[in-house]
Amino acid sequence: MRKEQAIGMDNYEWRLTNQFKPVTKKINFLQLLKTLIFLYKIKRKKDAKGVGGLLTMMRKEKIKILHLNSAESSRYAVDSLLSSIFIAEKFFTRQFYCLEISTALFLLLLKNKITAEFVIGVQKYDFIAHAWVEIENVVCGDVQSLKTNLAEIIRV
Repeated sequence: MRKEQAIGMDNYEWRLTNQFKPVTKKINFLQLLKTLIFLYKIKRKKDAKGVGGLLTMMRKEKIKILHLNSAESSRYAVDSLLSSIFIAEKFFTRQFYCLEISTALFLLLLKNKITAEFVIGVQKYDFIAHAWVEIENVVCGDVQSLKTNLAEIIRV
């Protein structure tokens, strides 16, 4: 079976604030604090172990959780997690890129027992690499066209 060919993208610049409009306005302070700590740990892990270390960590976490809830019944939880990441990211002086944000979202979804997949896609000319999270084949917190515009190279 032949896989669909990626269409490609032109001049794509990822910014969390441009792509995601938070649905949930009220965030639990404890959840925000946990998200801040979680983002910090992911940034440290990436700096120490690189992308390979993050991928290994995500694979181990996904294997640990066997019985996951349906994403449809947990839409509020997904929106709440996206909003907490969106707000927590603003507290850091260092910029977070799609890799760290998508890793955080993926792991937080798994911790909340929500089925998710972490994806990295690329485009050859002009080179673009981007990471995103999908729930039931729907891109979560980013533009939906990523699935058709970039060629998938990693899926966890």
